[in-house]
Amino acid sequence: ADSPEVVDAIKWNYGQAHILYYNQRPFEECKDDPDGRAMRDGYSTQSVYECIWTTNSTSGGVSILVVGNSISHRAMKVLHKILQGNDGVKEMRLFAHSACRPTENCPLFHSAMLKLVKRMKPDITFLITDE
Repeated sequence: ADSPEVVDAIKWNYGQAHILYYNQRPFEECKDDPDGRAMRDGYSTQSVYECIWTTNSTSGGVSILVVGNSISHRAMKVLHKILQGNDGVKEMRLFAHSACRPTENCPLFHSAMLKLVKRMKPDITFLITDE
């Protein structure tokens, strides 16, 4: 049996499946990320596709990076619902580019993404795109 939070996240994800673009960040607690931009040497896509969620955990040390296209934006909300009560998580960062498959057709984004991974050194990295 899934928790109510996960069920809500799945419903939200289903409802978002046909939206063509996003005009806000995936959730309110995902804030502007100047440190992420600095790690990418200032490269930026759209502010709604770049943010960081920092938890209140004093014991958490796990950093998570979510990269990809607009599908990763959707995934952030689901991941947030799942992880928000986990004391082991320190932060989760989103760096995405709409209509971009980072390993195929967006060389500038791909380069910035690799810089971010190298400099951030996340414990967990999700590369999320559509086919």
